[in-house]
Amino acid sequence: MPDNDSDILRDWINGRSIDDIARERGLLESEVNRVIDLRAAQMFSGEATRRSIALESEKLDAIKAKLYATYMRDGCTVSAALYLKASERLSSLRGWNRPSAHFVEISGHLEPTPTQTSTQKLRSALDNVLGITYQERQLLDRRQLHGDDSAETLVEINRFRAERGKGPLGEDERA
Repeated sequence: MPDNDSDILRDWINGRSIDDIARERGLLESEVNRVIDLRAAQMFSGEATRRSIALESEKLDAIKAKLYATYMRDGCTVSAALYLKASERLSSLRGWNRPSAHFVEISGHLEPTPTQTSTQKLRSALDNVLGITYQERQLLDRRQLHGDDSAETLVEINRFRAERGKGPLGEDERA
């Protein structure tokens, strides 16, 4: 990672805004965000996550061994309590138990995702071929299905048609 990237990350970690970091370095905000995104991708890649979990597991195993030995040798109840905490942490880290103190259950009824009818699917496919946008389709439907013959709707429809290289909607033409 170039030194400039390290400096950007350090400033961001220390609470500087993206805007301030970009302005100070003569960069675009998107360039600063790219540095941050790249670091996030590195940190949370599968390999990096596995290495972090392995390292923390090794540390916790070493701590547990010392705490267990101290408890067995001296009968130190503090060591036993800390051993149990380290065991719980290791189990959570490895996914062996779900920490109930941090678990929030969310329940509710989700509305079903609306599905298109075969007619709507066909209309969408034709619109796609003809280059008719969602906004233009909404205006055409308002005119054709709901009888909106207002001048504003016609102007908007004709604007979309012009963008597609089509002439204005004729007086007797409805689509």
